[in-house]
Amino acid sequence: TEFEMLLMDDYTRIYADAVTAELNREFFNKDLESVQLEIENEIYVEIESSCNNKEENGLYYIKPTRNGKVIPVICNNGYTMLDASLDYASLSTYFTSMYQYGDADKTIYGTDCGDSSGWRDWYIPA
Repeated sequence: TEFEMLLMDDYTRIYADAVTAELNREFFNKDLESVQLEIENEIYVEIESSCNNKEENGLYYIKPTRNGKVIPVICNNGYTMLDASLDYASLSTYFTSMYQYGDADKTIYGTDCGDSSGWRDWYIPA
């Protein structure tokens, strides 16, 4: 579909250059003190906390909470789609627990089967 082609183009553009990806990891995984120092030295980028104001669909980086990690997400018509295959380690920090169900080609993530909590309890920023 057209959306899948757009998503693949965005994914390729962002992840094609390994050096850029490494620089992104170095920048976005810094502690608050380092980021504040860079802001004081005017070395920073602005980042959204959601997909609400994105006019183009595709792959974006967002930071849902002030002290949380930056995560890659898929934005579509203002909706934010979380895809653990893009960056499981960073995304899992926003959940109280993260369990993988299924095999490599049909994987879904969720709470422990014994957990009866809802989305607002499981997803920390909610």
